[in-house]
Amino acid sequence: MNGTDPGPRWFAPLAFGSGLAIVPWIVRLAVGPSPHRLAGRLAWVTLDVAEAALLVATGARARCGNPRWRHNARNAAALLVADAAIDLATARGPHVTRARWMAALVELPGAAVLLGAARRPPLREHRD
Repeated sequence: MNGTDPGPRWFAPLAFGSGLAIVPWIVRLAVGPSPHRLAGRLAWVTLDVAEAALLVATGARARCGNPRWRHNARNAAALLVADAAIDLATARGPHVTRARWMAALVELPGAAVLLGAARRPPLREHRD
């Protein structure tokens, strides 16, 4: 092995694409109607920007074979779990249902995929 660790083929596009997919939500949260005061809105936008940046960096590093993608993946998973926990703890009224669905269908499964990929042994080069 020459120091590269690209990870599974499917992983880089999934991580990169997931990071980009969060951007419209960040824009909506930043400029759209929100039940949060300015400080709360800023906190959520900051958390989501950090998640998006880590996911994009994870995908880019995995694509280039940089072994640090595994660190990024673990950190992104931690942010997704924290996002789910904070959202579930702070949601009120009709937002509780959305927080539960997001945690169950997006954030926690996303964290599991990131952690699962990061735990896989590095792919070995095949030499002819």
